[in-house]
Amino acid sequence: MAIVFLWILLYIAASPGECFVPKAGWYGGIVSESSATHQSITSEALLLVAKATLLDNPNPNLPDSTDNINAIAEDSLTISSLLMAYYGQVEARADNQMQRAVQSVVEGNTEIESGSLKTLASAHFDSEQFAAGQARLINTRSLVTDLISQESYDEARRQAGGLLHTLQDFYSH
Repeated sequence: MAIVFLWILLYIAASPGECFVPKAGWYGGIVSESSATHQSITSEALLLVAKATLLDNPNPNLPDSTDNINAIAEDSLTISSLLMAYYGQVEARADNQMQRAVQSVVEGNTEIESGSLKTLASAHFDSEQFAAGQARLINTRSLVTDLISQESYDEARRQAGGLLHTLQDFYSH
C-alpha cells in the first residue's frame, strides 16, 4: 500500500498541473499552459466588462454596433476589436489609452505578489484571515471610490487591481 501511495505522489509531483498562478512564468514552467494567472483572469474579466458595457450602450451613430460586437469570436476579443466593432474604426489614441488602463489594473493586481503585501495574509485570504480579508476588500473599495472622486484614475485602477487580486485569492484558495 505504501508503494502505491508513493507512486501516486511521484506521479502528481512530476505531472504538469492546471492551477491558478499569480502571473505567467511563475514556478519555472511546472504548471501547464492552460493554467490561469492573476494577469489572464484580470485581463479577460476587463474585456468582458467592456464588451457588456458597450452592448448595454449601443453606439447611436453606428446602428450595427451591437451586431458587430456580438460577432467578435471569443478568441479574437481584444480592446482593438471592441473599439472597431463599436466605432467602426480604431483610433490609435483611444486604443492606447484603453490598453494602458487595462495594464494599470493588471499591474496593480500582480504587485500584490511582489511588494510588501506579498506576505500579508489578509491580502491573499491566507491563514484563515477571512475577517481581515473582508475588511481589506471593503476598505480598498472605499479607497478606489475616493480616488475616482479625486480624479486620480490611474491610482484608482491600480488599487482596483489589488482588490481583484485579493478577491481572486479568496475564490482560488
